[in-house]
Amino acid sequence: MGPRALSSQRSVCGHMKWLVSFSALISVVMSWGPLGHSLIGSIAQTRLTPRAQHKVRQILSESRDPTLAGIASWADQIKGSRTVDYSWAAQLHFVNTKSWACKFTPVVDCPKLGSCVVDAIANYSQRLAINDKQVQSEALKFLVHFVGDVHQPLHVAFKDDRGGNNLRGNWAGFRGSLHALWDAPLLRKRIDVDFQGRPVSYEKYL
Repeated sequence: MGPRALSSQRSVCGHMKWLVSFSALISVVMSWGPLGHSLIGSIAQTRLTPRAQHKVRQILSESRDPTLAGIASWADQIKGSRTVDYSWAAQLHFVNTKSWACKFTPVVDCPKLGSCVVDAIANYSQRLAINDKQVQSEALKFLVHFVGDVHQPLHVAFKDDRGGNNLRGNWAGFRGSLHALWDAPLLRKRIDVDFQGRPVSYEKYL
């Protein structure tokens, strides 16, 4: 089912207070490939109340790993799905602004309902309240991923350089776009240099 954008004036998480701690903790990790998303989900999971932990397990009971870390990269993994067409979700992973604009303006930067990650977060937060397990499962998987995405600086970036995808260079053996550099190599370098290559040690540190 495609995105059903909701009015930004409505409460995003009023009926799902257990998600507030998840949103507040995202900013402690800075690069969002599968490893980054997993770290985000794992940290958020530790901050949930027992009741919220139970609810997450219920919603994700059909997932291989029914945790926030386990489903954090699902929204990226389905991009090439051959069974369900999720091509409509590609635009929901980011929002771009005019170059060097320091303010997000909804009517300018996300003019169509359901056309950017800001609308997606509002939409899927609301969809968690729908009394349908399949709807809730999809909503939680998208929400965990999208809240993570907006805290990778180049998922909320400039139209002119396509969120850093048009800027290319070399850094510490990595050759590619600035966007890709933020997605994984920066995080991996941090873990390798300061935490002996152990993501679990970095997670505990965070």
